[in-house]
Amino acid sequence: MPLPVPRLLATLEQRLWRTLARRAAQRSGQQPTARPDEPAPRDGQAEWMRCHDPLTGLYCRSAFMESVQRLLARGVSGSMAIVDLDHFKKVNDEHGHDVGDAVLQCMASRIQASVTADVTVARCGGDEFILFMPGTVVHARSGLERALAAIRQPVDVDGKEIRVTASIGLTPLRLVAGAPDASRLHARLDRTLSSADMAMYVAKSEGRDRLREFDDEIAGVATARRELAKTVATLSERNRALEEQVELDALTGLRSRRALDAVLPTACGGAGAQARRFAVMFLDIDHFHDYNHHHGDHQGDEALRRVAQLVQAAARRGDLVFRKGGEEFVVVLPDTGDAEARLAAERIRSAVEQAGIPHRASPTAAVMTITVGVAASQEGDQPVTVQALMVRAAQAAMRAKVQAQRNRVHAA
Repeated sequence: MPLPVPRLLATLEQRLWRTLARRAAQRSGQQPTARPDEPAPRDGQAEWMRCHDPLTGLYCRSAFMESVQRLLARGVSGSMAIVDLDHFKKVNDEHGHDVGDAVLQCMASRIQASVTADVTVARCGGDEFILFMPGTVVHARSGLERALAAIRQPVDVDGKEIRVTASIGLTPLRLVAGAPDASRLHARLDRTLSSADMAMYVAKSEGRDRLREFDDEIAGVATARRELAKTVATLSERNRALEEQVELDALTGLRSRRALDAVLPTACGGAGAQARRFAVMFLDIDHFHDYNHHHGDHQGDEALRRVAQLVQAAARRGDLVFRKGGEEFVVVLPDTGDAEARLAAERIRSAVEQAGIPHRASPTAAVMTITVGVAASQEGDQPVTVQALMVRAAQAAMRAKVQAQRNRVHAA
């Protein structure tokens, strides 16, 4: 009679626990804590699974780091190594992941058997293993050479002979005076693993199936790469800053003509358009040439900055304000209809007039004023671009100036 599903799952889980526990015990030279026919020790099962790789029974990376930190805190010195199987993806691709898993289990056992019992071994992920090897670098190198030779031996999996090699990076883990806190120890471990990782990649670049120790040459390359990365980051930041400067008008701080040009092709209305609808304002300062002639160019620049601030402050959140050039400004109002756009334009026109910037050369008013043209797309119309709306708004403003209807809002 078949087992109920919950009991079946529990039985499989217990078998997995017993198998992994036996493998770990055999690699460490200890006896299993339970006989194969005894149930798994439930109290320790969760903790064991938290600390170990379920495929190989080795430590996982986090447990490895915790273990090595404890050793360092006790003053144990040694070396760190990274073992990476060469071209292991090819094994999985050609033979399947079940065969790949069997090979990984075999490699884990061979690495563990090649080093002394005081070495801490972990599977870091995929086909990579990390080791902390107490003692001298010479002692570590000897154990790793044995591991290389063992890894080279063919593996028989269901009658298939699989051959793999490994590339190994090795670096000493130097202790510092005093008792550093956990965060400093963790940072030191990360730096040491990074050095071992660089040495491992050098071993791969030199032909694979070899051990490479981190040295001054590799350190020099690493330093050069870091300096190059810093230079690239600095140049990228400067380039970004320059692009931002180009996107902003130097005098007013508004978006520049270049930024406006990027928006002009945007289409609205109709099927497949980028937006449902848009409105565009074209703003022109009244009699600005006369203002410059009467007050001077420097005062004219100050007036332009002031008007730009007023327009930006009176615009709605989400509206895009540009200085088109000279005394002309453009405001793009996303998802805005004609009536709403005219109200927004009147608010801006009124804000400039009420600011009371003196303009003694203006026949329109004693203060600086603006004339505004507004054009909006209509829902259901054919698609129209922001550029087309801007042209219509500009024409409305220019017609008003010719007809002596300045300091007003005019719909296109």
